[in-house]
Amino acid sequence: MFESDRIIPVVINLVQIFLQFSIITRLLKSRVHWGKTLAAAAVIALLYFESPFAMIGIFFGATAIYYILIAKMRIRSAIFAIAVQLFLSIFNSNVVEIIYHGLLPTIHPIFMHITSTFIFAIALIVVCYFKFDIANLTRKKATLGFSAFMIILALIFWSNQLYYMYLTHLCDGATYRSTILFNALWKLLMQSAIIYIVIMLDKLATQIEHYEFHKSYTDTLEESLDNLRMFKHGYRNMVNTLLGLCELKQIDKIEGYLRRRTNDIRHDINIGRINNRLKDNMPYLYGIVLAKAIFSASSKVRFTVEVTAKAFELKSVSEEELSRMVGNLLNNAFDAALQSDKKSVKLKIRNNEGRIKIEVINSIDALVDTAKLTKKGVSTKEGHSGYGLYEVQMIVDRANKAGVKTEFNLHSSDITFIAELIV
Repeated sequence: MFESDRIIPVVINLVQIFLQFSIITRLLKSRVHWGKTLAAAAVIALLYFESPFAMIGIFFGATAIYYILIAKMRIRSAIFAIAVQLFLSIFNSNVVEIIYHGLLPTIHPIFMHITSTFIFAIALIVVCYFKFDIANLTRKKATLGFSAFMIILALIFWSNQLYYMYLTHLCDGATYRSTILFNALWKLLMQSAIIYIVIMLDKLATQIEHYEFHKSYTDTLEESLDNLRMFKHGYRNMVNTLLGLCELKQIDKIEGYLRRRTNDIRHDINIGRINNRLKDNMPYLYGIVLAKAIFSASSKVRFTVEVTAKAFELKSVSEEELSRMVGNLLNNAFDAALQSDKKSVKLKIRNNEGRIKIEVINSIDALVDTAKLTKKGVSTKEGHSGYGLYEVQMIVDRANKAGVKTEFNLHSSDITFIAELIV
């Protein structure tokens, strides 16, 4: 049985760890399993040791197990989550020290722990209410290096705190409080600067992503305008050719000539459909689809688009992520269709029970085994990396971990391959 003075710190520690896990999983857009999170926090709280070195070892081991096995994060994301949690814990500790050593030096120490818990609770409410996230940073190559930097810096702050706590016990009360207060202030300022840098880096990562899609969209429009100018330039020649063939009574050649122009006509019809539905509702996706429509006009692949969706509200992914997924699916479809006899790709976008359902259907010549296609490096096409479908699966998994159901299914028959996405 626990003594009363032992139960209160354990309970407070449990609540704090639970709140920390919840804050970090929300920041990284990972799914929060409330029951499992509470159980993990309870285990860590019960493993309390007086030795700070034992506790730091428990922290790293327990948080790694939680983020990898329970939150199911990738290794890179888990390391970043550990770094952020350690950093925020020390940040919270510095705030509490400033409050109690600077403002309320006579309050019982138990209230310091209660205040710390209150700060974590407020932080969780703010993160949830304003929907803050720094998930973009986990997709960058520099994530591991930045995580290591934050962990090392946090450990330096932690060691510094232990040193001053030991050193100031040799001093009188006033000197002890002023020393701790000064130490906490300069650490808090440095941590605030680093938190600001993290926020700016996340904004920069988001802006870079937006820029890439805007560039793709602009390039597509420029290419479309060039094709329109070329069509207008060749329109007179087309009419004159038809007129000449009519005068020569060469009806069989007129039919062949018109058949060759069919691809251009289909291309114009497709662009019209894309403009009507997607241009105003989803400009990023519009740019991706329009680029493929233009590509189909110059290739031997017939590309048809059916957009019947009336609502375009995304509940599980951002428009940038959806555009990236559809772009990968269309790239995969066109590559496969070019190797088939029928050479056709169809894109369907419609509503399904309040969500958006997207189907990419392409022609194939033989049944495809879909079981392993979403694994990294697996491809049925020679010379391809197999990364496209794998990236789509990663985005879907990340959305599901964040608690929003997202579906990605692959189907194959002898003549068609279907990629189905519900977001």
